[in-house]
Amino acid sequence: MLNLTTCLSLVFTSTLIVNTAAKAQICIQGDCKKGFGIQKISSGYSIEYLVGNFNKKGKLEGDGYWLKPIYGLAINESELISAFSQENPATEKLLNLNAAVIETGNYSNGMLNGPGVMILSQLDKFPAINYFPAINWIPERWLGKNNIRYMKYEGLFSQSKPGEAGKITFYYPNDT
Repeated sequence: MLNLTTCLSLVFTSTLIVNTAAKAQICIQGDCKKGFGIQKISSGYSIEYLVGNFNKKGKLEGDGYWLKPIYGLAINESELISAFSQENPATEKLLNLNAAVIETGNYSNGMLNGPGVMILSQLDKFPAINYFPAINWIPERWLGKNNIRYMKYEGLFSQSKPGEAGKITFYYPNDT
Protein backbone atom coordinates (compact mmCIF):
# COMPACT_ATOMS: atom_id res chain seq x y z
CA MET A 1 0.00 0.00 0.00
CA LEU A 2 1.32 3.45 -0.93
CA ASN A 3 1.36 6.28 1.57
CA LEU A 4 0.56 9.92 0.71
CA THR A 5 4.23 10.96 0.50
CA THR A 6 5.03 8.15 -1.95
CA CYS A 7 1.99 9.01 -4.11
CA LEU A 8 2.91 12.71 -4.20
CA SER A 9 6.50 11.82 -5.04
CA LEU A 10 5.35 9.60 -7.93
CA VAL A 11 3.02 12.32 -9.27
CA PHE A 12 5.77 14.97 -9.05
CA THR A 13 8.34 12.70 -10.71
CA SER A 14 6.02 11.67 -13.55
CA THR A 15 4.99 15.31 -14.13
CA LEU A 16 8.66 16.34 -14.23
CA ILE A 17 9.46 13.59 -16.73
CA VAL A 18 6.50 14.55 -18.98
CA ASN A 19 7.39 18.27 -18.87
CA THR A 20 11.07 17.62 -19.52
CA ALA A 21 10.43 15.26 -22.41
CA ALA A 22 7.69 17.41 -23.92
CA LYS A 23 10.04 20.11 -25.24
CA ALA A 24 12.96 19.18 -27.49
CA GLN A 25 15.46 21.89 -28.46
CA ILE A 26 17.81 21.08 -31.32
CA CYS A 27 20.43 23.43 -32.75
CA ILE A 28 20.18 22.82 -36.50
CA GLN A 29 22.78 25.42 -37.52
CA GLY A 30 25.55 27.35 -35.80
CA ASP A 31 26.00 27.85 -32.05
CA CYS A 32 22.81 28.01 -29.98
CA LYS A 33 24.75 28.35 -26.69
CA LYS A 34 26.70 31.59 -26.94
CA GLY A 35 26.69 32.52 -30.61
CA PHE A 36 24.63 32.80 -33.78
CA GLY A 37 22.45 29.83 -34.60
CA ILE A 38 19.12 28.40 -35.68
CA GLN A 39 17.27 26.38 -33.06
CA LYS A 40 14.28 24.09 -33.60
CA ILE A 41 11.90 23.64 -30.68
CA SER A 42 9.44 20.74 -30.81
CA SER A 43 6.68 20.31 -28.28
CA GLY A 44 4.03 17.75 -29.11
CA TYR A 45 2.55 18.87 -32.43
CA SER A 46 4.04 22.35 -32.18
CA ILE A 47 7.30 23.33 -33.88
CA GLU A 48 9.01 26.71 -33.61
CA TYR A 49 12.30 28.12 -34.84
CA LEU A 50 14.52 30.68 -33.14
CA VAL A 51 17.15 32.45 -35.21
CA GLY A 52 19.77 34.88 -33.94
CA ASN A 53 22.37 35.30 -31.23
CA PHE A 54 21.99 33.07 -28.20
CA ASN A 55 23.26 33.69 -24.68
CA LYS A 56 24.90 31.08 -22.39
CA LYS A 57 21.44 29.91 -21.28
CA GLY A 58 20.50 29.12 -24.89
CA LYS A 59 18.02 32.02 -25.14
CA LEU A 60 17.85 34.66 -27.87
CA GLU A 61 19.83 37.80 -27.02
CA GLY A 62 19.87 40.84 -29.33
CA ASP A 63 18.46 40.87 -32.86
CA GLY A 64 16.54 37.71 -33.55
CA TYR A 65 13.62 35.94 -35.16
CA TRP A 66 10.92 33.58 -33.91
CA LEU A 67 9.04 31.61 -36.58
CA LYS A 68 6.07 29.30 -36.25
CA PRO A 69 5.05 27.25 -39.30
CA ILE A 70 1.54 26.97 -40.70
CA TYR A 71 -0.30 24.20 -38.85
CA GLY A 72 0.10 20.94 -40.72
CA LEU A 73 2.93 22.21 -42.93
CA ALA A 74 6.65 21.96 -42.28
CA ILE A 75 9.32 24.56 -42.81
CA ASN A 76 12.03 23.27 -45.11
CA GLU A 77 15.04 23.56 -42.79
CA SER A 78 17.65 23.71 -45.55
CA GLU A 79 15.74 26.62 -47.14
CA LEU A 80 15.47 28.27 -43.70
CA ILE A 81 19.23 27.98 -43.23
CA SER A 82 19.76 29.36 -46.74
CA ALA A 83 17.38 32.29 -46.08
CA PHE A 84 19.37 33.30 -43.01
CA SER A 85 22.71 33.05 -44.79
CA GLN A 86 21.93 36.68 -45.69
CA GLU A 87 21.58 39.05 -42.76
CA ASN A 88 17.94 40.13 -43.04
CA PRO A 89 15.88 37.86 -45.26
CA ALA A 90 12.87 39.38 -47.01
CA THR A 91 9.47 38.83 -45.42
CA GLU A 92 8.16 37.18 -48.59
CA LYS A 93 11.01 34.67 -48.49
CA LEU A 94 10.15 33.70 -44.91
CA LEU A 95 6.44 33.46 -45.69
CA ASN A 96 7.22 31.21 -48.65
CA LEU A 97 8.84 28.82 -46.14
CA ASN A 98 5.32 28.20 -44.70
CA ALA A 99 5.74 30.57 -41.75
CA ALA A 100 2.40 31.54 -40.19
CA VAL A 101 3.86 33.75 -37.45
CA ILE A 102 7.12 35.68 -37.57
CA GLU A 103 8.39 37.93 -34.77
CA THR A 104 11.56 39.93 -35.13
CA GLY A 105 13.27 42.56 -33.03
CA ASN A 106 15.50 42.86 -29.99
CA TYR A 107 15.37 39.88 -27.65
CA SER A 108 16.48 39.96 -24.04
CA ASN A 109 16.89 36.58 -22.32
CA GLY A 110 14.57 34.97 -24.87
CA MET A 111 11.82 37.62 -24.74
CA LEU A 112 11.08 40.24 -27.40
CA ASN A 113 11.31 43.68 -25.78
CA GLY A 114 11.22 47.13 -27.36
CA PRO A 115 10.60 47.88 -31.04
CA GLY A 116 9.68 44.86 -33.08
CA VAL A 117 7.64 43.42 -35.91
CA MET A 118 5.08 40.62 -35.92
CA ILE A 119 3.81 39.15 -39.17
CA LEU A 120 0.77 36.90 -39.31
CA SER A 121 -0.24 34.94 -42.39
CA GLN A 122 -3.04 32.38 -42.61
CA LEU A 123 -5.33 34.70 -40.65
CA ASP A 124 -8.23 32.30 -41.09
CA LYS A 125 -6.26 29.66 -39.12
CA PHE A 126 -4.37 31.96 -36.74
CA PRO A 127 -6.84 34.69 -35.78
CA ALA A 128 -5.07 37.96 -35.09
CA ILE A 129 -7.24 38.48 -32.03
CA ASN A 130 -5.32 35.60 -30.34
CA TYR A 131 -2.10 37.59 -30.72
CA PHE A 132 -3.48 41.11 -30.34
CA PRO A 133 -6.31 41.10 -27.79
CA ALA A 134 -6.23 44.90 -27.80
CA ILE A 135 -7.14 45.15 -31.51
CA ASN A 136 -10.69 43.85 -31.36
CA TRP A 137 -11.63 47.07 -33.18
CA ILE A 138 -10.43 45.58 -36.47
CA PRO A 139 -13.59 44.47 -38.28
CA GLU A 140 -13.92 40.70 -38.49
CA ARG A 141 -14.63 41.01 -42.23
CA TRP A 142 -10.98 41.98 -42.79
CA LEU A 143 -9.51 38.91 -41.20
CA GLY A 144 -9.27 35.83 -43.40
CA LYS A 145 -12.18 36.70 -45.66
CA ASN A 146 -10.82 39.22 -48.16
CA ASN A 147 -7.79 37.36 -49.47
CA ILE A 148 -5.27 38.99 -47.17
CA ARG A 149 -1.73 37.66 -47.79
CA TYR A 150 -0.49 38.71 -44.35
CA MET A 151 -0.82 41.29 -41.60
CA LYS A 152 2.17 43.17 -40.20
CA TYR A 153 2.29 44.83 -36.76
CA GLU A 154 5.12 47.28 -36.04
CA GLY A 155 5.34 48.59 -32.51
CA LEU A 156 6.65 48.05 -29.02
CA PHE A 157 6.77 44.62 -27.40
CA SER A 158 7.00 43.78 -23.72
CA GLN A 159 7.79 40.21 -22.66
CA SER A 160 7.10 39.09 -26.28
CA LYS A 161 3.61 40.60 -26.22
CA PRO A 162 2.69 43.39 -28.66
CA GLY A 163 1.67 46.72 -27.17
CA GLU A 164 -1.65 48.39 -27.77
CA ALA A 165 -0.13 51.17 -29.88
CA GLY A 166 1.54 50.43 -33.17
CA LYS A 167 1.09 50.34 -36.91
CA ILE A 168 -0.86 47.53 -38.57
CA THR A 169 -0.62 47.00 -42.32
CA PHE A 170 -2.61 44.50 -44.37
CA TYR A 171 -0.88 43.03 -47.42
CA TYR A 172 -3.05 41.71 -50.23
CA PRO A 173 -1.72 39.54 -53.10
CA ASN A 174 -1.14 42.59 -55.34
CA ASP A 175 -1.62 45.57 -53.03
CA THR A 176 -1.13 46.99 -49.51
